[in-house]
Amino acid sequence: MVIAMNVSTPIWRKMDTLSWPPRRLNLRPGVYLEDLFVTHAARGKGVGRRLMTRLAAIAVERGWERIDFQVLDWNPARGFYRRIGIEHLGDWLRYGGDAGVLRRLAAEDLPDRD
Repeated sequence: MVIAMNVSTPIWRKMDTLSWPPRRLNLRPGVYLEDLFVTHAARGKGVGRRLMTRLAAIAVERGWERIDFQVLDWNPARGFYRRIGIEHLGDWLRYGGDAGVLRRLAAEDLPDRD
């Protein structure tokens, strides 16, 4: 986790993990940005750009060749990402299931057979 501070006030937070794509895709390792938040008061002051450049430098140092993250379609930060050269990857669709789906699938689970 990286946190940017302005005197004693946190103004930006990011969490990331190393991501390894499936071997069948023949892709290189990269970083998955879990969470990025710049406080309203700090926006437009270069904080996001500075910290994204730091994340990029860490990735390059470690031989990682990609960055991935998710953004809600209504998020105004999408414009910021476009300005720094990060684009929406339209090939992938997010899938998920709620607790009901998990319970239904779990009920179908077969015990291990020795």
